[in-house]
Amino acid sequence: MTSVERGENVTVLACMNAAGQYIPPFVLFKGVRKRDDFLLGMPPGTEVAMTENGWVTEEAFKLWLQHFNRYRTPGKVVLILDGHASHTSYSVVDLCDSFEIELVLLPPHTSHALQPLDVSFFKPLKTYYHQQATAWQHSHPNQGITKVAFGALFQRAWNQAATVGNATKGFEKTGIFPLNANAIPDHKFIGDQESDIVESQVQSPSSQKMQLHVQATNTKPHDNIVPSTSSQQSDEAQPPTCAEIIKEILPSPLKSPIASKRIRKVSKLALHLTSPQNKTTLLEKEAKKKFKVDNKTKENKEKAVGKENTIKKMKNKAKLAIKIKSSSPKHREWHCIYCSEIFVHPPSEDWIQCNACEEWCHEKCADMGEEKGPYICELCADN
Repeated sequence: MTSVERGENVTVLACMNAAGQYIPPFVLFKGVRKRDDFLLGMPPGTEVAMTENGWVTEEAFKLWLQHFNRYRTPGKVVLILDGHASHTSYSVVDLCDSFEIELVLLPPHTSHALQPLDVSFFKPLKTYYHQQATAWQHSHPNQGITKVAFGALFQRAWNQAATVGNATKGFEKTGIFPLNANAIPDHKFIGDQESDIVESQVQSPSSQKMQLHVQATNTKPHDNIVPSTSSQQSDEAQPPTCAEIIKEILPSPLKSPIASKRIRKVSKLALHLTSPQNKTTLLEKEAKKKFKVDNKTKENKEKAVGKENTIKKMKNKAKLAIKIKSSSPKHREWHCIYCSEIFVHPPSEDWIQCNACEEWCHEKCADMGEEKGPYICELCADN
């Protein structure tokens, strides 16, 4: 259902039995924050929940199961559902076990004929709601139907559709109650038989050629049809052209079509979801899924740690380079090896370097006099 022309989806979870009794509806609105006034005008016993897009999620379905458990008759009950992903998790099956609910999933693509709600209830419900919404918009021009206004319109539609006759008719037409194996003609499911056929797909250069290939397989060629043109054809043989001769001598290589075959396995049987065998299968699937998720998380953590260590090493190298650079002065301080006076540029006295130790001293301290040439200091000379 949609509450306004450009508005949001509203999901209604309904349930009825073969005796014509209904569980109060469970309404899902799009959004995060639930408000008390969303229940205004709703049918008695209705519950409202919020989901991100207004559709059924696993958590929302578990809330509905708790809602269902409050109103259903005591003892074991059989709940017939379609195969939506929100119905098939292990946590859902485990919750149903605790409520003594036996879940039965209908085969794929059969709910239009086997689901009593789809057969006799949802169509009139949508029709009545559309009538109520149209009447409301005529009396409230240029206004949208809000979540608060939705309840009153929905209640009128629900009261019109939720009749004993619609419920009993749905179970009767599907052959569920009274049990009738011949209630549904075979042609209802002819379209589903193609699910078990091996499909061959031919990859070709263009979609037009693929279409022609498919059509050719559906028609039988007739040998007595001779292609002709509008002009008269001579019985005399025409000499071949140069292009035809070259083509005969050097034929162009033809790319063979690549055929791929795939089999889509679709179950034709209903599934007893809460059976011990199926619970074991679901538990194994959950364990495999958890194992994959845990491994992925572990890999991501290891990658993150490795990346962090690499960044730390790069930072440490940068710090070391900065430290080495800062600890290396541009100019070394030189001292006279005799008087320990620091060399200052420009010097006030003449200095000389020892050729052995490469240290410096005043010429005056070295007592060089007028001598010029290689100099060896007294410390090196003594050694």
